[in-house]
Order: sequence, then structure tokens, then C-alpha cells
Amino acid sequence: YYNFKFAKVDCVAFGTACSKKNVHSFPTVVLFKDGKEVKTSVGAKDLASMSKFVEDTLESIRPGSRPKEGVKLPKVGAAGVAVGAKPDVSAEKDKDAAGGKAAGEKHNEVATASTSSEKSTATKKSTKTAEVVPKETANKNGKSIPLTAESFQKLVTTTRDPWFVKFYAPWCHHCQAMAPNWQGMAREMQNRLNVGEVNCDVEKRLCKDVRVKGYPTLLFFQGGERVEYDGLRGLGDLISFTNKAVVVRDGVLDVDAAAFEELEKTEEVIFLYFYDHATTTEDFQALERLVLSLIGHAKL
Repeated sequence: YYNFKFAKVDCVAFGTACSKKNVHSFPTVVLFKDGKEVKTSVGAKDLASMSKFVEDTLESIRPGSRPKEGVKLPKVGAAGVAVGAKPDVSAEKDKDAAGGKAAGEKHNEVATASTSSEKSTATKKSTKTAEVVPKETANKNGKSIPLTAESFQKLVTTTRDPWFVKFYAPWCHHCQAMAPNWQGMAREMQNRLNVGEVNCDVEKRLCKDVRVKGYPTLLFFQGGERVEYDGLRGLGDLISFTNKAVVVRDGVLDVDAAAFEELEKTEEVIFLYFYDHATTTEDFQALERLVLSLIGHAKL
């Protein structure tokens, strides 16, 4: 009845395709019918919200075909689904107390309590968090690495490692003027942050895919997400940004009242997220994605 298909597009690898559809925020979910956009949803959604998006669509295709009480959703990570089972109250409200509590405990383990207590909380980080950016392997030589389309795909696109990348053209005067500052910043970030550069005269397709429209363009990447640096290009300005960008690998800080008071002494803007045992894993995942967009602007 439905002939309903799912597909996904990597907007780092295929930036032109995404820009043609005016996709500038991630994730963006677009429903197409007969080649035309029917409905768009922007931003991370939990399982219940995405299920409603799909169910409403299926019902519109064949009215009366979907169960009025909804469907019983599997838990995140489940290998199967209970076909025909009636949803219970917890599924409708997306409040799995046990699952939420476990998610909260996991979040506490992987988050750092505060910058000042980083050493005391380091042992609480999970193996998964530690693998995001091994400090001993980030920018070993303190240099900006020339990247090709192939190495960019291998080192930047398909990893969770943070990278600060300069897209330039050799004939560009602004690029030439900034080059010493860029190399100085790379030296300062030795063993802390990966730094790279792409010659757009050589890697024209790559620069087009990441939507480079002027030189130099400075982009910070992590885990398929990216943010453009649009500040001043002095050595101090670049180092200030990268010092703040480095903390992305630590994720969201998990603070108590005392740690929050310490943050207030040093931060001009702080976003604070309150959670309890009913907070879901999807909520924490959405929160982690916000960190990148706040680099250089605020602490989360």
C-alpha cells in the first residue's frame, strides 16, 4: 500500500546535493512524493516523534490503515519489534524510567564534573568517550597536514576526531597573509587538536562538496558535524578559538552546584540542562550535538 522508502545523504561528502535542497541544519528529514518535497522536519527527534512522523505519513497515504492507538515502539537498540502489540502508557509518553535512569548514570560516567576537577573525574569517562580523540595521537608533530579528497574522507569525514581545516588557494593574498599564523596555531595545538589544510586549486571537487565560497574558509569538523570560524585571523584569535574547540572532545560537563558556581566566575554565557531519571538516551545525544555550535560563544 505505502511503497515507503528510507534513505540518507552524508552532507559533508555530498554538500552540493544538500545545498540544492536548502539543507543547512542537521539532521534534516525530508519527505518526498513524486520527486517533490511534502514535509520537512529539522533537528534531532526521539523515537516516538519520528514514529509519529512516519505513522501520520502512512495514514495520509491510506486513510484508516494505521492503528488509532498507535504502535508499540521497540527500545532503542532492539533487534526486533513486537508486531501487532498494543502500546502501553510508558511507550506513549516516551518515559522509560529504568532506561532513563540508566542513560543518566551513563551520562554521569562520560561527562567531566568541571574544568578544575578534570583530573579527579578522568577515571569516570567511558572507553567510548576516550576513543573520540586520543590526546596522544592528535597533531603529533604540531603541523598543519595537507589533505587530499582521499585523506580528508579517511581522517575527517569517517571519524569522530575533531579537525580544524583551512581551505585556501595559493594565489589568495589573504591566505598568504594568514599562513604564518595558521602554522603558529598548529604548533600551539600539538598533541591537542588535529589541524589540516586543503589546496582548493588542486582539490576542486572536495572544496565544492564542502561549499567553500571564498578563501580562506576555516571549518571545524567533528563526527559529521561542522561549524565555520568567522572570527579574526590573528595568531591569538586562532589560538583562542582552538583552545575552546579542544574541550568538545569532553562532551557536556556534568556539574553540581559548587562546580556551576565556579563556571559562573569564568563564563559570560552558560546553558544549563536539567535532567532526571526519565531523561532518555536520545535526549543526551541531542544535547551532545549542541556543543559544536556553541564553540567560542557559550559553555553547555
